[in-house]
Amino acid sequence: MTVNTDQRTNRSHRIFHVPPNTSEYQYRGRKHFRNVLGSENRLLEDKDGKRSQFIIFSNINEQTFEKVFADPSDATFARLYSSYIPGFGLLLVKMVTQVHEQAHKELATTIMFKLHEMNNLDRELQKIGRAEFGTNSRRKKADASFRPVQLPASRSDKWPTMIIEAGYSGSSKDTLDAGARWWLKESERDVKIALTILVSRTRREIVIDDWEIGGMADEG
Repeated sequence: MTVNTDQRTNRSHRIFHVPPNTSEYQYRGRKHFRNVLGSENRLLEDKDGKRSQFIIFSNINEQTFEKVFADPSDATFARLYSSYIPGFGLLLVKMVTQVHEQAHKELATTIMFKLHEMNNLDRELQKIGRAEFGTNSRRKKADASFRPVQLPASRSDKWPTMIIEAGYSGSSKDTLDAGARWWLKESERDVKIALTILVSRTRREIVIDDWEIGGMADEG
């Protein structure tokens, strides 16, 4: 279970905008993947809050990705990845914690409640969860995604209208920001709002950023 430490690793970190202490491994099969995930999850539970929430796996061609990670019948692997870049054979895994899951689910619940108070507008928005979206160069999942129940005639269902990305550590902010920009840019304005929520263990704070077309609209 050797960690990559060469120049290619630095390239991978730049591509995904992940912290420099993010571990990278060459993919060596399902058993190896499970072992790495178990080991990294235990390290994430340390008390200093500085461990990266992400893992990079290299050497994953499109055939392997489709067979192992894109098969909806095998949720064990399909639910784990956050982003895949076929041109480089790179897969990004975001390790989730109870706090991470609570953060984006509570934010989604608050949004739906506010819409409900506005003449039941929540009925016009459907939750599509961690569905996969993307382009030929990258496939990606948000922690939560939404789109109207009835799309305009000129609008395809290729992209959601709003997404939520959550992070659990101070070092995740750059990754969240880059992800928000990616959703807005690559969707060619189909994604109208990208919300990021960062729970910092070290600072004991929660930061929510609202990204819209043209840049970051608000921070709270």
